[in-house]
Amino acid sequence: MNHLVEGQGGSVLDRWPDIAAAVAPQLPSRVAAVAFHQETGQLDLRPDSPAYATSSD
Repeated sequence: MNHLVEGQGGSVLDRWPDIAAAVAPQLPSRVAAVAFHQETGQLDLRPDSPAYATSSD
């Protein structure tokens, strides 16, 4: 089950572009956050291509 953590700044999924950009500026355009599991803290991500999924850039 996918849970959204709502808070003052919105859900983790809503804030993903800002979170990702803080790590690497190109990340929000290359990787989408698709689910956040509140009970485990797991954030499921989907890269825009298989090649990017295995890239270290």
